[in-house]
Parts: sequence; structure tokens; C-alpha cells
Amino acid sequence: MQKPILILISFVLTTVIISCGEKTAAPIIKGDSTEISFNEGEIVETGYAGSECTDSVLDFIKPGEDPQHYNIVQAKKRGDIIGNFETGDQVAITLSQDRKRVVRAIDISSLVGRWLTGDSIGDPAATGFTLGEDGYANTITQKPVRMRYKNWDIKNAKLVLTKCDAMSAHPVMHYDTFNIVSIKQDTLLLCAEGSIQKTKYVKSAAEK
Repeated sequence: MQKPILILISFVLTTVIISCGEKTAAPIIKGDSTEISFNEGEIVETGYAGSECTDSVLDFIKPGEDPQHYNIVQAKKRGDIIGNFETGDQVAITLSQDRKRVVRAIDISSLVGRWLTGDSIGDPAATGFTLGEDGYANTITQKPVRMRYKNWDIKNAKLVLTKCDAMSAHPVMHYDTFNIVSIKQDTLLLCAEGSIQKTKYVKSAAEK
């Protein structure tokens, strides 16, 4: 890992620790590919979904560069194309060695929102979490809990939620890691790391 990247990671971790007891968001999800990681050794590129995305082609746009059209057929069969890929969505991808095919892609914008467990929609005791555009996260629950989500990012192609005890004088960060099974329209399927059970979340437009 290059020195500038190490400095960046150190800065992000320091920012999270400082803001653990506050509602100040650490800007984790940005356009810089060093802040989003897939498998070790893979180069991640970030850009935006264009208007010509189809079931077999990703229209990928990087600011200042010509649009690229990548084949996603095989990756989609493997379940490695995650998200809705609507025009303008921020996406992260890795490419094959010949740079013609997408190996894996995640629609970052599809993850942003207020997510409630499938059986909690309309329930005043709904549970879930909010993922903000700037990397800020929050726990949704009616129960008094001390451990609350503060930030989120993508590590090794997984959703990682950072939480800490805001009431502690010396808060320690903890992490919940989830495999992103799928995002289809307003439905998100997650599987906690080390588990085989899938949890369904539905995006809610309501704000609390």
C-alpha cells in the first residue's frame, strides 16, 4: 500500500474516533477509489452510471473522460452486479485484465437511504439503519441503546457499519460487517458475516 493511501486511511480512522460521540459525519464514501475496496489486489474505479445501462452493458462515466461500455453478463450471472444503476448513480467497479468486462460492480447510491427490516414497515417499533451520502450512518430503533451506528463504508466489497458507545468517556469502535446479497429496487438483502441467514430491508421514504 502506498504512503498517501496509508495517510488517507489514518485520517479517516482519526476522524471517526473524534466524531464518535457527535453527529458529525466522516466523509467516507467519496469518489476516491482508495476509500472503497473490493478483493485484495483489485483496482477499484469509481464513476457514474450513464443513461445507456442495460441488463448486459454498464455505461460507465468518469468525469473528464469518454463514457465506457463494459460487458456485465458473466458478472451478473455470478451475482456480482449489485444495485439499480440508475442514471447518475455513483458506482464502484473492478475490471477484467483486458478492461472489457466488469468483474464486480456496486451501485453506491443504491445503498444510500433509510432501511427498515422487512417485517417492520409501518410498525412504530421499526428497526434498521440510515446510510447517508457522506458516509454518515445512524441506528433506527425505539429502544434505548448505547451502541449506535456512526459511519459506513465498503471494505472487501462488503458493507461495514461502524458503531460506538456515545455515552462512554473513551468510546471504542465496533464493526458490523455484511455481505451484500442484492439490491433490487427498494429491497436490500444482507447476510451478516459468518452467518448464512439473509435479512431483508426495505427502503423507507419517511424521515425521523
